[in-house]
Amino acid sequence: YQINKNLKSGDVAFNIYTFNTPEMDIGSTEVTYAGYSIEIPTNVKTGDKTITFEYIMSSDWHQYKLLWEWAGQVVEQIGSGRPKGNEMNSSFMLPVTFMALSEFKNPIFAIKYYDCWIKNFGAISLDFQDADASPITHSFTCAYSHFEFESFGEGNVIV
Repeated sequence: YQINKNLKSGDVAFNIYTFNTPEMDIGSTEVTYAGYSIEIPTNVKTGDKTITFEYIMSSDWHQYKLLWEWAGQVVEQIGSGRPKGNEMNSSFMLPVTFMALSEFKNPIFAIKYYDCWIKNFGAISLDFQDADASPITHSFTCAYSHFEFESFGEGNVIV
């Protein structure tokens, strides 16, 4: 497997420094039988279907610009409270893939999030008195419908 080093203008890659997989809860209910109460699963997954990425920005702010344009499409489509036309236009919902790399920059696994849209576009703090010259960072949060794991070690997809 090779990482595409020839990204087009519509593609974007991030130098992610903070990422947490989504938390998931499995619903349950308490059932009483013969005087005993037990908790059983309800077969319903609950939890927040959002994922936050924090990344180090490139010197040309390319990622920030693309995210800003993506967020602008979401606001244009649903920000007025009414979608254009009779049906909701979901053209701004995109798949987002997070790929974990080894220390040798080889892919280990990937998580693909489907039907993503920007829910929160973080602020950027520019501190010109920072003596350590820390890199400029930015965060954004996406809502999604579902996700899949993909393993590169065996070539199996984990659903």
